[in-house]
Amino acid sequence: MHAPTASQIMAAKKAAKHKASVKRTARDNIGNQRIDRNVLHSIKRVQMQNRQKMQSGVKQTPDAQLTENIRNLMHYEVLVYRYDRISVTVFEKLIRAMRVLSAVYWDQELTAATNAAQAAIERLAEDDADGLSPNQRREILKPLLKLIRYCGAYDKIVPRATVDKVGLYCASVQVALYTANLYNRPKRYVQALFDIINGASLRETAKKTGEKENILREEVLNAAWLFYRIAECFIDIEPADTIPQLRGKEYVALGDFDRLGGFVRRSMEKVLVPFEQHTGISLIDYDKFKQDLIRAETV
Repeated sequence: MHAPTASQIMAAKKAAKHKASVKRTARDNIGNQRIDRNVLHSIKRVQMQNRQKMQSGVKQTPDAQLTENIRNLMHYEVLVYRYDRISVTVFEKLIRAMRVLSAVYWDQELTAATNAAQAAIERLAEDDADGLSPNQRREILKPLLKLIRYCGAYDKIVPRATVDKVGLYCASVQVALYTANLYNRPKRYVQALFDIINGASLRETAKKTGEKENILREEVLNAAWLFYRIAECFIDIEPADTIPQLRGKEYVALGDFDRLGGFVRRSMEKVLVPFEQHTGISLIDYDKFKQDLIRAETV
C-alpha cells in the first residue's frame, strides 16, 4: 500500500473540514428551527387568547338580532322560488361570517354547517336546478335553514364589537376575492367597463376594441357585477343591469384602476392582514389567490 501523497492528505483534510462545517450548519439550523417553533407556538398562544377575548363584551340588541333573522328568512324564501343573485350574496356573506365565528368559538359542527350551506348554494346555481319545484328547492336549501338557526343562536352570545370586527374582515375578504376575479377577466373588458363608467359610449368602445356591440355589453355587465361586489364593501351602491346605470355617481366614485386599487390596498393593509395576524383565522386560500393574481397579469 502506497503512502498518501501530500495532495491526497490536503484533500482528505478539506473533506473532513467540510463535513464538520456541514454538521455545524445542521446543528445551527436545528437550533433555529427550535427557536422558530417556540416563536410560532408563542404567536399561536397569543392568537388563541385574542380569539377568547372576542367572546366577551356587550351583546347585540334584540332588535339587531331580529332584523338579521328576518332578512335571512326573507332571502331564503326568495331562493325557494327562483335563483336570485342578491339573495345568494346574502348567504355568501352569512357563510363567510359563520366560518369566522366557528373558528372563534372552536365549533366544528358550525364549520360543517357552513360547508353544507355552501354546497346547497352551489347546487342551486346549476342549470338543471331551474326546473325544480319549490318543494324540491326547499329540500336542497335545508342547510341554509340550519345555518340561519345557528346564526340566531350565535347572535344571542356574540358581542357587538366582535360582530363589527368579523363584518369588516369578511368585507375585506370579499374585496380581495372579487378583485382577483375582476382582474382575471380579459383586460379589454375591464378597461371597457372603466371607460364606459367614465363617459365613453358602448358603440365607441365596441369600435375601439373591435367587438360586436351586443357581446361587449354582456361582457361589460358581467365585469360590472364583479366591480359591484367590490364597491359595495366601500360605498352604498346598487348592481348595474344596464349600461346607463354604470354612469351613476356611485360607479364613477370608484371607476378607475388607480382609485379602486387604492381602496383595495387599504382594505388589505388596514383590515384583512391585521385581523388574520391578530386571530390566526384566514378565509383565503393564499396559494390559489396568488395563482389568480399571476393569471390576471397575463390575461
